Amino acid sequence: MNRGLRGADWVADNRNVAIGDSRNVTIFDYEEDGVYQAHYLKNEDTGRAMLDRIKSAYSTMFEQHGAKVIFGLVPEDRRDVNLVARWTGARSHGLRLTEHGFCELFILTRPMWEKFS
Repeated sequence: MNRGLRGADWVADNRNVAIGDSRNVTIFDYEEDGVYQAHYLKNEDTGRAMLDRIKSAYSTMFEQHGAKVIFGLVPEDRRDVNLVARWTGARSHGLRLTEHGFCELFILTRPMWEKFS
């Protein structure tokens, strides 16, 4: 799900974006033509603070990095992440079978974001 890249290779590709601080990190894997896959790597914030931080990261991606689409694949047993995706504006596009089992595909487009934010 990360295009087979190792850490150093990921960092070397300047199209990939990491947004965070000492408590929280969200990374965005560049896929192609303004399409990014989001990963929440570290979340020490909870509740409203976490949702606001993730929404701020999405805003940065759309406004500063020219994202057209942000998507994420959420393992079907991670209801907590599923809810975060929904509460930050993404919409479900059903389950997909991946190498990690069934995952729910969430998509957030720039027009969706503009209506949501």
